[in-house]
Amino acid sequence: TFTVEARNANGYSAPSQPSEAVTLPEMPTTDATRSSLTSNTTRVVANGSSQATITATLLDANRNPVVGHHVSLAADKGSSVISAASGPSDTDGRVTFTVTNRKAEKVTYSATDDTDGVILGGSVQITFASPTIPPVYYPVESISLDNQVLTLREGGANATLRAAITPAYASNQEVMWSSSDEAVATVDQKGLVTPIAAGEAAITVTTLDGNRTATCTVTVEEEVKLEKLQASPKGILLKPRKSAAFSIYAVYSDGSQADITDDEKTIYKISSRAIASVKPGIIRAGNKLGEAVITVSYGKQTAEIAVTVSKADMKELSLSPDQVVLEGGESSSIAATARLSDKSTVDVTEIAEWTSDDPDIVRVEDGMITALAAGTTTIRASYGGMQAEISVEVTEAKELKRISASSRTVNLKADQSRKVKVTAYYKDGSKTDVTDQAEWSTSDDHVTVVKGGTITAVAPGTATIEATYKGKTLSIRVTVAE
Repeated sequence: TFTVEARNANGYSAPSQPSEAVTLPEMPTTDATRSSLTSNTTRVVANGSSQATITATLLDANRNPVVGHHVSLAADKGSSVISAASGPSDTDGRVTFTVTNRKAEKVTYSATDDTDGVILGGSVQITFASPTIPPVYYPVESISLDNQVLTLREGGANATLRAAITPAYASNQEVMWSSSDEAVATVDQKGLVTPIAAGEAAITVTTLDGNRTATCTVTVEEEVKLEKLQASPKGILLKPRKSAAFSIYAVYSDGSQADITDDEKTIYKISSRAIASVKPGIIRAGNKLGEAVITVSYGKQTAEIAVTVSKADMKELSLSPDQVVLEGGESSSIAATARLSDKSTVDVTEIAEWTSDDPDIVRVEDGMITALAAGTTTIRASYGGMQAEISVEVTEAKELKRISASSRTVNLKADQSRKVKVTAYYKDGSKTDVTDQAEWSTSDDHVTVVKGGTITAVAPGTATIEATYKGKTLSIRVTVAE
């Protein structure tokens, strides 16, 4: 409230009656936390003319613009030039400044509302950068790879090729990678080569500058696969309560072998635990006499070991025939027979261990020998702790003229058998009995069966027996009477 006092010329005064109370509106005050400081960029060229605009926005506690206040801008570096403010804060509470600099440096700016003496919350930082100097261009002259030849395996590990550009300071270092056959090998844009399938592909790297190229020849070999399991020995003769050792090998497609006897992935089963028990590498016979089969599994492959528990001892191991003469490329079978102390005999051809003294001349597997090259070598078989051997001679292949059979027509009754001999005649005038080497087949195995030239009648009817040797084939007509 207020009163008014009036005086006349003589100094006489009379106070007025007190006025009614009047409330004046409060002036808005800048709130430091609501207000802000922003810039239109954070990077400016330090050339003295390029500039950035900094805006101070004044707001009160209710986020209303503060109008008509004066603001000052300060820099933490003395090299920055700050223009005068655009004026008091406008109807949006804004005051703008422009800043420049000739010195390359980072400058932090802060603002103060001089009317209220309030320092605005926050600051802005502007980087004044040196003027960019146009780059010097250096062209690519050539490119090379760290490998020109690379061998990978199908399904195997990847490999990374590394490219080197000359000169090393060439301006454009970008390259592109490509494969001539992505069905064989692929390459990504970092030079990582992935083998896909067996074959050959050219991996090429090309520079974007100048199209310079370098190439690596990639050969992808077939994946090494597990082909079979091999047991050694394949047959074991034991007396009751006795033990024997054995080994299991994994045979791979590249010819390599690995002993997997104790591998945790190798699984052993035996057909009769009453006959024997088995654990990795060891078979132990029980008290019961008889035969059992150990089945070994590894991956998708299996192998078997035949186990015989007997009180009889091995007396002799014999091979038949005791001598073999073959031409290169021919095959023949050898039988292995074990004679025991109880006078019994056992055909152990398929479970004996077979070796060739010279695998380059003759290859042997389960008694089947194949002549590979001219020469003489020895084939050996082992079973039950005994060994037998025969000599095999391989002669140069002669040119075959024809083959003939000792009989072209055969008449039999049911269950009767007859052996037919096949002879090979050569252009040099020589001849050889090739009955065992020929391949035999029958047109109707319900009427006859044939093995090694021996024809056996099964039931009444007619059938045709064929014998084939080195591309020559002859027929034998067989009639089986009722």
